[in-house]
Amino acid sequence: MTPSSPPPLHLAFIGMAGVGKSAISRRIAQMLGVDVVDIDAAVVDAAGRPIPEIFATDGEARFRQMETDALRAALERPDPTVIATGGGIVESHTNRDLLARRARVVLLHTTDAVLVERLRNSSNRRPLLEGDLEANLAALRQRRDYLYREVADLAVEVGFFDLAGTSGVVLAAIAERWPDTESQESPR
Repeated sequence: MTPSSPPPLHLAFIGMAGVGKSAISRRIAQMLGVDVVDIDAAVVDAAGRPIPEIFATDGEARFRQMETDALRAALERPDPTVIATGGGIVESHTNRDLLARRARVVLLHTTDAVLVERLRNSSNRRPLLEGDLEANLAALRQRRDYLYREVADLAVEVGFFDLAGTSGVVLAAIAERWPDTESQESPR
């Protein structure tokens, strides 16, 4: 990249907890031959402790600031990168602006029934979903859904296949939307 060339456009996945952003991001990055950054993992690495502990000791606001810092660092990478965001990344105007300016944003979505099943089978503790899972999930969807759709360049339904099938569907949708995905050098 020369000093006058545009910054690389990264590929960022957004969506509700349990939709598969991390697993699909890893798979898509492997298929494209690029690096992957998982924002939640980057926050955990920076803090040296798990997300539930950050929420419990420092509060959600501190976690969200760390999330923004990790997103900014991922988007400043010099080479195209696949980014798995956390479910709440869109609640910050700053994050939505960063994503809109520096990434091709793919919303992964599915039904609440699929999400509930996945979340119940997950070993990950999600502080904002503790207690009544269905009610908390519905409240988060109501709060975030329009924000996801505001920042997304592409939305893909992902609830009906295994990881390999889902990754194939997602990659096909990306290739159709952005035929130059491998070069990542053209504008949105």
